Amino acid sequence: LLASTEDDYGTSYYFRGAVKNNYVEFANKCWRIVRIVGDGSVKLVLHNDNVNKVNNPCSKENNDGTAAYAHYDGELQPISFNERINDNAYMGFMYGKVAASNYADAHANINKSVILQKLEAWYKNNLLLYEDKLADIIWCNDKSTALGDGYGTNDTHYAAYNRMYSTKTPTLKCPDDNNGGKLSKFTVDDKINGNGDLTYKIGLLTSDETTFAGYSFTGGENRTIYLQENTSGKVGYYEAAWWTLSPLEYYEDTSCSYILFVFNGELSNNYGTSGYKYARPAISLKSTVMVIGSGTSENPYKVV
Repeated sequence: LLASTEDDYGTSYYFRGAVKNNYVEFANKCWRIVRIVGDGSVKLVLHNDNVNKVNNPCSKENNDGTAAYAHYDGELQPISFNERINDNAYMGFMYGKVAASNYADAHANINKSVILQKLEAWYKNNLLLYEDKLADIIWCNDKSTALGDGYGTNDTHYAAYNRMYSTKTPTLKCPDDNNGGKLSKFTVDDKINGNGDLTYKIGLLTSDETTFAGYSFTGGENRTIYLQENTSGKVGYYEAAWWTLSPLEYYEDTSCSYILFVFNGELSNNYGTSGYKYARPAISLKSTVMVIGSGTSENPYKVV
């Protein structure tokens, strides 16, 4: 299915289900098209990091259960979302003051999360030479709250909690933060639509984007959608999982900040330092980029 909904820039067209014609070869790696952003750029998520440097990383003969995750020095490494979990601040892709007495201080974009630092390291090793082809779009780390104060160790449900669990109404529009600002809207240079706090044009998918693709939260497994391919290999006794960019809740009883991630064919949640979870990089190609190919795994779109 190719369907549409509104995002921050206009009408976005997104892929859903068992899609077979959204493969893209770019920067010696294979990606999947997630959606056409409202500004015409094309959002991709990693499909095969191609650590073996094969000619066509999109070919099914090169599939592997953990190929869709960022590898470091050729190796798969579990990555925490953040260094600690005992404060609302650690919900952030970037975060502010721990033990803050107000929302703005807790969620100020001052410190880089662990996962952002790892994405930046991967970007510098793999995408720096191609950055002129990448679009500067919003990466939505939705810090707006549905219930609670959102700072310190106060019980808080973030807005994604309601969208994924209560109302089941995903959106591609990134909400303003609680003070009507752009703390959640991460961009590099664009300070009109976003905050300009990122260094590189890279991020993660949101829980909403994975829901539009076919996953659900507490709705059962879906292992047939295109995002599942190359992600469900076993690491030890556990199936690998990957972080989204969406905070879920801070729960005072366990002193934990919980982030949404994809596991076992569905959205789930766990505290931000839990193991066997990986970074799955996402980027967006400029609308002016030219390609050849048909988008299949054996004849993927190739950026020229």
